[in-house]
Amino acid sequence: MGFTTQPRQPCFKLNSRFSEPTLSRYVQDNFKTGWFYRVLQTGTMNAGDTIEVTERLHPEWTVAKVQHYLYVDTENKTAMQQLVDLDVLAKETKGVFERRLQNNVVENWTGRLIGKRQ
Repeated sequence: MGFTTQPRQPCFKLNSRFSEPTLSRYVQDNFKTGWFYRVLQTGTMNAGDTIEVTERLHPEWTVAKVQHYLYVDTENKTAMQQLVDLDVLAKETKGVFERRLQNNVVENWTGRLIGKRQ
């Protein structure tokens, strides 16, 4: 499968853009991150155009469910292995779960959420 998809991971740039130092954490904690769309055919979109789901290869894996394992149930090895094996999940997100499985450690989110200064 050549197409992959993934939920977005909020970062400190949101805090800066909206002058709110806790916004990225709020977005993550409340699952308001959004997702990346796959482009199957190039073209132009305009305000008011519709986007429709044409196929759900893995309907059991919603964006919200993947986010749950990214940010809440972060030590669920069964779910992590299923996500690593999911063909359409982006390498970046798979890598998060692979590292957790290999290292038995959940990554530190501080740098991503608030930036380097602490």
